[in-house]
Amino acid sequence: MLSMASKPLNYGRALRILRALRGWSQKDLAKELTISTAHISLVENNLREPSEGLLERIAELFEVPPQVFALLSSSVHSIRRNQTELSTHLMGQIKE
Repeated sequence: MLSMASKPLNYGRALRILRALRGWSQKDLAKELTISTAHISLVENNLREPSEGLLERIAELFEVPPQVFALLSSSVHSIRRNQTELSTHLMGQIKE
């Protein structure tokens, strides 16, 4: 896995971005993931970190590789600091 940063990942922001791209409400997403709307809200507001299993289900649902989900969850500062590592890793993923 990528070592994205010293700051924790912002899964809430990434989840809101992906949900908005589909035009889904929190209720719609909760139904797709078979979890409560309250749980979606907690994750989106960064009050609860999603489990690894939930992260995998989110990535699968949105057809996004986990690395891209991690990228969406990262701060701009973290991305700039790790630009070379990210570029190398993403290029490897594209070639596979």
